[in-house]
Amino acid sequence: MQRENRNNVRNVEKSSPGFLLALANREAKWSLALTGLYFLGWYLSAYGFGGASAARLWGLPAWCALSCVVLPIVFAVAVAFVVRFVFVEIPLDEGDGEGASS
Repeated sequence: MQRENRNNVRNVEKSSPGFLLALANREAKWSLALTGLYFLGWYLSAYGFGGASAARLWGLPAWCALSCVVLPIVFAVAVAFVVRFVFVEIPLDEGDGEGASS
């Protein structure tokens, strides 16, 4: 119910093009930040643990387990969190629906 109330408040603001542009910019920044963090995590786990050490996790080299198993799971959870709590659902149709072909 709390999420419903929060969306109702946002519905009032959704009609303005300036709001939609600001929202798109904010969501693009979140997407780029997540992509950058994923790449940084992959790079650090692949090259940080890929040295002379023979550390192993689940029978795989540590760098492989971290970059190919652990990191995708962590980022799937992070993306789900961002989509659920940061991104805002907006209507993609224009106006009140008149003139729309259906």
